[in-house]
Amino acid sequence: MIKAFINQTRSLISRSDISLIIPSSIPVENNEDGTRTHNIYLSDHYNSAQISNNFILNVLMFFSMLDAYVDNKYPALVGGNFARKLRRMPKVSISEIVLREVYRIYKVIRNATIHNAGSIDIDEKGNIFIQYRFNDTKYDLEITPKGLQLLNSITFEFISPFESRSTKYSDALRVSLLTDLRKEIKKFNDENNSLDHVISNNLSFKYGRRYRPQPVRIDWSGNKLTIQNPHELHPIEASFSGVDYEIINGDNKYLVPSEALINNSISLEQLSVWKLS
Repeated sequence: MIKAFINQTRSLISRSDISLIIPSSIPVENNEDGTRTHNIYLSDHYNSAQISNNFILNVLMFFSMLDAYVDNKYPALVGGNFARKLRRMPKVSISEIVLREVYRIYKVIRNATIHNAGSIDIDEKGNIFIQYRFNDTKYDLEITPKGLQLLNSITFEFISPFESRSTKYSDALRVSLLTDLRKEIKKFNDENNSLDHVISNNLSFKYGRRYRPQPVRIDWSGNKLTIQNPHELHPIEASFSGVDYEIINGDNKYLVPSEALINNSISLEQLSVWKLS
């Protein structure tokens, strides 16, 4: 029942006009004459459900889907209220920390929507202001439209990853999305006070466009590998784009982001964390 609800809600969102941030994977052919061919595929998907302007419906869909995902992932939490679930959600891995923080932020929005809709103000720019009291706790949130888009995008990314990849790749993507989300939250307070310190984002993973060049020429020397034909990004898109290198070694396949390379090289020990399952 829970999985069916998640899948049906995900499908509705996918067919709607709700804007989500999903990395664009762009295949690139490295031709023998030194030129490159970029293959860009246009989607013919029609957004049949026009629901993006319905704030309450959006909140209920995304939080209900997120809550169902948490119940499915952590069966021991089923039946508890939202605050109890939040307290008991694990926060060991990077993705667990991101999931918990997204749940925490969305809990404030959901509770205001259901129990105190009059506490929500949305200005002409789409900025959202929430302020209410419950059990002697002041709940406070100011978030921009981009922040809400990022919150929805991370939620959707957990439920429906855009592709199969390593745990390390998922962590890099999710923490980068969360880092940008935190920049769009101007004020926050709940029963646990302000938000925790943001997770360190050492890779600065770019999630706008991900170029996938083929073939990749590799020099395997000693305990590292070096990309001999690295894909160069145009300066105008370097701030939001990155490159993913598909590397095959025997029966093992890896997807290594350019942000993980130093001078186009990576040690074999570090390579192992980017292995595709």
